[in-house]
Amino acid sequence: MDMMQTIEVVEKVLLVIVIILVIFDIYLYVNDTDGDTISNILKNWVNDRFFFITYLWGVLAGHFFLGDKDPIITNTAWSLTIVLFIALLLFISGMFFKKRIPPKGQIILLVFGVIIGHFFWSLN
Repeated sequence: MDMMQTIEVVEKVLLVIVIILVIFDIYLYVNDTDGDTISNILKNWVNDRFFFITYLWGVLAGHFFLGDKDPIITNTAWSLTIVLFIALLLFISGMFFKKRIPPKGQIILLVFGVIIGHFFWSLN
């Protein structure tokens, strides 16, 4: 398989996954159970102790949408290691402290993730 075929396959797979998630979320929204949508479950996880998810959303946003031609670290393996190490630290701290993060803290984590995704793990 050449490079263009690989890119097309990845694009189609990602599109199918997003469509399935949206359809499933709509189905969960219209059923009789309150608060069982993917969005509500993620929100509850993030508010309770899995606040590293907010950081990872920021990293993905910075990685995909704010690419930099000259990232701070050019080695992709090291960049990804830094991103995952920070996520692991946030995960561990969430498991030990178990405090709810206020909205301002969530915004700080999101912005921090965008900065890390942009400068350290950039899709140029």
